[in-house]
Amino acid sequence: MDLLQEYEKNQPKAQLQRALPTEGQLLAQRYAPDAGFFIRLVMKLSGGRIENTRQASMVLLGVAGIILAISVTIFVWPTSFKNSLPENFLKIDQSQYKD
Repeated sequence: MDLLQEYEKNQPKAQLQRALPTEGQLLAQRYAPDAGFFIRLVMKLSGGRIENTRQASMVLLGVAGIILAISVTIFVWPTSFKNSLPENFLKIDQSQYKD
């Protein structure tokens, strides 16, 4: 008997050991087997409050809208702030403030 056969004889479960899916993965597959990763993630993280893929899509759309609004505010606000500065602020001689 060679070494591999002896190992398989002593350890029959070693041949077919596979990682079992977690409870969250099973729930996501049950509720939305063909849905995308982020939709399943939103459904899993909601704790059951989001029941179908349409609701999850709306949540993701809302998150994207909030992120878009924040980014537009960040990029547009400094230009409006520059226009509200006093006229002589940009003409101040900065050389006297160098170390």
